[in-house]
Amino acid sequence: MQLLKILLICLFGIASLQARTTDKDSTRAQAAGDSTSRRYLVCVSKHQYKSTVILKQGYKIQVWDSSGRHIRGKLNILENETFEIIGKDASRDTFSLESVKRIKYQSLARTIVSGTLLTIGWIGLISGAALMSTPISNDPYGYNAIGGMVLFVIALPTEISGSRLSKGRRFKSRHYKFRIIKTKGFELKKRHLRYLLPK
Repeated sequence: MQLLKILLICLFGIASLQARTTDKDSTRAQAAGDSTSRRYLVCVSKHQYKSTVILKQGYKIQVWDSSGRHIRGKLNILENETFEIIGKDASRDTFSLESVKRIKYQSLARTIVSGTLLTIGWIGLISGAALMSTPISNDPYGYNAIGGMVLFVIALPTEISGSRLSKGRRFKSRHYKFRIIKTKGFELKKRHLRYLLPK
């Protein structure tokens, strides 16, 4: 039994090593056929690896820095650990990674989901309130009132969830480290961060 455990541990270690080698090999293979240089702003969680988020050039974000600036616009990553935000009026504000206090990003998927939940929630709340306000003479057994209460109870958390999602993801400097990573020939994925980020 003990021998079987040792054998399984060895097999698992070999599989993990092969997976990492495959990732590196595939990255090198992509780089050999593509010379495009790319830059990414990576929000690395200090607590959970799963929370790490990769922001690409052109993403719409909001940035707060230590001087009190609050700028929103498109992300443009520069050299020397800096990036700039391009506003709607084509204004450009430059930030260093050290000065950033908070970044807010709202993905398209979160926008769609939050909008859907908010719509469903509002419809449920309005319908529930309408049913609960049905006169007793028209609803002697209280079926409408009960149905309205159930609908209201279901719709309320849906509305709250949609409202939270609509605020986007926030990355604060006390919980995240901000890094700029450059790649050549491949698009950065989370699996690459295992050997690109310092331990």
